[in-house]
Amino acid sequence: MKKLLLSLLLGATISAFSQEKETAKDSIPYAKWSCEFDAGLGLAEMVSSDFQMRGDVMRIQMRVLYSPEKNFRFEMGLGVSEFSQGGFQQSESNYAMLNVSTLDVPVRLAVVTPVSPNIGIVTGAGLHLSAPLWRQFKTQDVDNKGWIGGTVNLGYHGFAGVDLYASDHSKLAIFGEIGGSFWNKGNYITRYHAIINFSYIYTL
Repeated sequence: MKKLLLSLLLGATISAFSQEKETAKDSIPYAKWSCEFDAGLGLAEMVSSDFQMRGDVMRIQMRVLYSPEKNFRFEMGLGVSEFSQGGFQQSESNYAMLNVSTLDVPVRLAVVTPVSPNIGIVTGAGLHLSAPLWRQFKTQDVDNKGWIGGTVNLGYHGFAGVDLYASDHSKLAIFGEIGGSFWNKGNYITRYHAIINFSYIYTL
């Protein structure tokens, strides 16, 4: 008798959880096309022909999202990131600072798992094509800056975060991203990065 009661209780719990999950999935606002704007801060490692260093990275991106189904979407966009290392203080007798601005083109696939009518867990992975555009190297005696050419970097990244549904046409999101480079040519290559991003998504 106890086994029968436990079996019925377990079955009812599983059924209720499944129904709640389906209800959350059905109630989440859904649109095939969206536009996402995000800004992020993190850490990165940059390598070149004559140096290897770690520093801070800031990034902004705009991506177009296409969702053929509620639970997954394709993303493609354009962005700019800036790597910086060191600091500049006029009072220091020995200082150095490097800034590198890079153009990023990400392409990725995201899977959305609803957990409530207003919250979705997002995980995914993708590729990005990057090209450093401009750099500045500054010391006490040198201020060398200019455009960069002939450099390309093909990398990978994975990400996970949360979508918060603010209204039928807008969402807020926060996600973490880590990635690296698996093929590159030239200098000022971002070998690894880890970034926390904050996003606004407008659904059409």
